[in-house]
Amino acid sequence: MRKLLLSINLVLIFSLLCAGCKSTNTHMASDIMRVSVILPHSDDEYWSKIEGSIKECLKVTAENGVDIKFYIPQINYNTEQMTQILKQQIAAKVDVIAVQGNENNAYADALKDAYNKGIHIICIDTDIPEFPDHLYIGTDNYQAGYSMGEHIVKEVGDTAKITIMSGEKGYPNLDERIRGLEEAFADYAGIVIDEILYDNYDGSTFMKCYNESGNDDTLVCIEGTAAQTITRMFLQRDGHFKHLFAFDVTAGIPAGIVDGIMIQDNRQMGKLLVSELLNLKTKGSCSTGSIYTLTTWVTKDNYESVVNGNE
Repeated sequence: MRKLLLSINLVLIFSLLCAGCKSTNTHMASDIMRVSVILPHSDDEYWSKIEGSIKECLKVTAENGVDIKFYIPQINYNTEQMTQILKQQIAAKVDVIAVQGNENNAYADALKDAYNKGIHIICIDTDIPEFPDHLYIGTDNYQAGYSMGEHIVKEVGDTAKITIMSGEKGYPNLDERIRGLEEAFADYAGIVIDEILYDNYDGSTFMKCYNESGNDDTLVCIEGTAAQTITRMFLQRDGHFKHLFAFDVTAGIPAGIVDGIMIQDNRQMGKLLVSELLNLKTKGSCSTGSIYTLTTWVTKDNYESVVNGNE
């Protein structure tokens, strides 16, 4: 699959079309392009930022003939419910479906049915690499995992016994992060990945896994549920693990609960989705391949700069 870097041109297009949510096109299109954005979860940390960055420009998208509707399953990350939403949107004959990738067979079959019926498919946050012509907007997850591994080596030295906490099996973004970590650790015989656990994107399940995993000295959490849960449960480090690293939620860094966080630019994912939808409506096409957004490694050293937007 052709891979695209984060496009300066797309950012410029987005800025021109959406800055201040003022329309650059006073012509109201005679036909409407209907877009269904299916999000796996409604929260105040990650997916809500993607949703919010899209909603900031609903006025301009509407003025340019793009009607965006949001759909969220009743149960977080419930693949069966998301598959049903997909089928409903196919039956409604929408023009574009933007969705988190997932390799669940029924889910993938529904997406392929949408594609075969002429619906444009855009994967956001999580790709389906083998899916036919489509666009992925999000993190280069292998590179994010590899970079995270390099930073972890700097923090722990060349010896560590690691538990990886993932979300759920079947998500390519998480598998790619694990592959990146494994390759980053490959040159260090003393760094061993002892086990991979799954919290099913659920805080209670995470805490059960956390408390029962006591043999390792380093916990590496590769999705945001872990960091959210830890920073809500603990006011300070509990000493269960000597080192703790996670994804996306930085609140635990000042108190030393978490040593390092890899954050994704999820707001940029939403902005780029809007840019591509406007391109599709006004020019008749959008990109295919991958548009990679940025990641940032956050520790106590750069925390203030990151949260204040200086990095």
